[in-house]
Amino acid sequence: MSPRFSLLLIFVCGSPFPERLLASTSPDAPDPLVAYVTPSAVHLRLERYSGMWDAELRLFPGSGGPTQTFALKAESGMILDGRFLQTRLFGLMQGMLFEELATLGFDNASQRFTRNAIHTFGTGSLVTSGTWLEPDRVIELHGESIHPSTGATIRVRQRLTFESSDAIVFETFEQLANSPESKTLEHRLTRTP
Repeated sequence: MSPRFSLLLIFVCGSPFPERLLASTSPDAPDPLVAYVTPSAVHLRLERYSGMWDAELRLFPGSGGPTQTFALKAESGMILDGRFLQTRLFGLMQGMLFEELATLGFDNASQRFTRNAIHTFGTGSLVTSGTWLEPDRVIELHGESIHPSTGATIRVRQRLTFESSDAIVFETFEQLANSPESKTLEHRLTRTP
């Protein structure tokens, strides 16, 4: 591999690819780099969830207060040539305009999912990653967030359940320090006709 091509890969991908990724071990073996950069059957599965959705968002306050429910809309579609499912959730929450952008991807090399979410109710982003809990049905993701008031670390667990091609449930559970985990958020997405 030429030094110029190596620099191009570092520039485009943000990190160098090891030499072994760029060369097959035998003429009959699949090229690992081609497998890494090519959308897989998992990406095709994610593509099934492109479309418009009615979204019911439920917030579960930790203080034992009443659950708040909001009717929102969502639109999903594959981006970057079929590599990531991007979902835009939008509507009114607590009298304010709310918008969230989230991407869900599957890394062919690590065999893990990664979800990255940003929204208008904060300036941070939440990155979670994980694997199938039930193949082709439930993904469980884990990550960390920072409590905006105290700076304490919040352990986050998310569960994405594909109930059918027309129904998705996304749940978020949080845990502070040694306190028990609690469910804080639930999205129920139903495909619009």
